[in-house]
Amino acid sequence: AVNKIRDALGDSAAVPRYVETVAGRGYRFLAPVTAASSDKQVTAAAPAEDAEGAGARLETEQSRDATGVSGGTFLTTPEELPTAPRALVRNLLLLVQAMYLGFYLGALANLSEINDIFVEANLSHPAALMVVLVTTAAALIPIRLFIIAAVALDFRNLQSKFGTLFPALLIFDLLWAVSPFLLIHHINAGLALGLSAPLVYLPFAQRSLVLMYSRERLNAVRT
Repeated sequence: AVNKIRDALGDSAAVPRYVETVAGRGYRFLAPVTAASSDKQVTAAAPAEDAEGAGARLETEQSRDATGVSGGTFLTTPEELPTAPRALVRNLLLLVQAMYLGFYLGALANLSEINDIFVEANLSHPAALMVVLVTTAAALIPIRLFIIAAVALDFRNLQSKFGTLFPALLIFDLLWAVSPFLLIHHINAGLALGLSAPLVYLPFAQRSLVLMYSRERLNAVRT
């Protein structure tokens, strides 16, 4: 709860401006406190403003919980993301899923060549690596199809579902970031390394796109 308060105030535990942690005792509010205005117009307007912003605050809290965002995290928060046309975000999300599907299907279609690459590279336990490759590709294909369907059909719970999948998906995506090296018979090692670098960042970009897509969907529902 305190982390959410700090996050809402843009505060941090390391350099507190509003909420300070007092070891062994609890928390202390640091900012100066002043009496609220007694103007009737302000009092009357407050409930309407709260009702209007309640959905946004709830959605923001759910998004942070669903995607693992809490105080002090290095992951991007929804408030930090830029505003972009919803159609553009949607198309980029679909392209990312299609790209990953291409990786999985391409690898499964060339298992013999990939096994030769593992053997030629003198990698330990090439058979085990082949099992990992086939298993992860087969498991990730339905996940990518689910995300494609969720985006195409405007699934309202995409953000929370993706947040549940993100920790495991991040690990698998980082493993598949080395997939350009599976083309080593057709490209040189330098190009494979250059292609792998953006693939390391892509899982985080995909998460940002999901947050942007869900935020724009919420805005569209309100309008």
